[in-house]
Amino acid sequence: MTNFADLILAQINSPDFDEKLLEYIAKNDDPSLFVEKAYSITDKNLISAFINRGKQNLLCAILERFPSLAKIQDEFGYTFLFDAAHARLEQVCLKALENIEIAKIQNVHGETFLHEAARESLTKVGLKALELPELVKIQDKYENTFLHIAALSGNKKICLAAQNFPEYENIKNRRGESYRYCQEKRIV
Repeated sequence: MTNFADLILAQINSPDFDEKLLEYIAKNDDPSLFVEKAYSITDKNLISAFINRGKQNLLCAILERFPSLAKIQDEFGYTFLFDAAHARLEQVCLKALENIEIAKIQNVHGETFLHEAARESLTKVGLKALELPELVKIQDKYENTFLHIAALSGNKKICLAAQNFPEYENIKNRRGESYRYCQEKRIV
C-alpha cells in the first residue's frame, strides 16, 4: 500500500527535492503529511526520513512552520527532537531552542532533548541553552540537568562556559553532585 509519504520518500534523492519540499512547506497549512506513517523499512514517517538523511534545512523549516509537530511524543515521551539530537543535527536543535515550550518537553525519564544533545557533545546547543535558565534547571529522574550529562560526557567547553552562571553550581543531582563535581569526577 502506497501513501503520499511513500511517494515523497521515493523522490528524496532527486536533485531538486529539498527546494520543492521547502516550497510545499511554505504553502501548505496541513502538517499531517510529515507524521503520516510511511511503509518504509527504515523510516516511520517523513520527519524520521529527514533525520536519517540529515536534512536539517527541511527539519528547521518544519519546526518554524509547524511547531506543534515537535510536541508529538511517542509512548516513552520522545519527540523527534531527541532523534535529531542523537543524529547530531545541531541546526535543528538550535532552532528548537527558539521555542521554550518545545524545548521543555520531557520523556518518561524526565530528560529533554538537551540531555541527548549533551550526550552527543553538541557544544553550540549547550552553549546557547546556558542562556535559558528555565531549560538548564530541568532535571531528569536522577535529578541530572543537561549540564551534569555534559560534564559526564567530557564536554569541557560547556562546563567552562557554565562557570559564568554561578546559579547553576547549586543544582545538585540525586547524589548531591553538582555538574562541576561530575566534571572533576570524570577527569580523575
